[in-house]
Amino acid sequence: MVKIAVLSDVHGNATALEAVLADAQKQHVDEYWTVGDMTVRGPESERCLTLLDRVHPTAYVLGNHEENYQKVMAANPNTFTKPKQIMATVLTAFDRRQLSSTHFERLLNLPMTVIKHVGPLTIRLQHVLPTVAIVDTRSHQLPVRPTLTKPLKAMSISSSTRTRTSPSCATQPRDS
Repeated sequence: MVKIAVLSDVHGNATALEAVLADAQKQHVDEYWTVGDMTVRGPESERCLTLLDRVHPTAYVLGNHEENYQKVMAANPNTFTKPKQIMATVLTAFDRRQLSSTHFERLLNLPMTVIKHVGPLTIRLQHVLPTVAIVDTRSHQLPVRPTLTKPLKAMSISSSTRTRTSPSCATQPRDS
């Protein structure tokens, strides 16, 4: 049985990430997957990425907060004026000052989705549900979009499935 730690919404909270990684080690986790928002909002984004480097995640997925790095870098100051855009600019600037160039480049180039295979399972990792419909090229039909009340944030795949949420989600406001 393979044990996988799925990490999400750390938001630069290195203290919480250290606790989660210590618990994962005690649980003899074989593989680590990150599904977005490892940085932004918290004080120690660089330290979080250094901690993750030590466990060698086999999947890294773009979160909406890492996507802000791309948006801010492409922004026009004359049109990037909404309150959330201004907040993204401030938070991104804070991270940019502390992140190494290697980590910043990695975050700029994360994929939106990653497909992983575990035994007979094929798992699509993605931080949020897609906002753009994908057309099935075989039938030219729009796929049926799943109805979820909440996006799945973390899970452990084993014979007895347990669900754990990120320790930071209790203190972080919901993304909109």
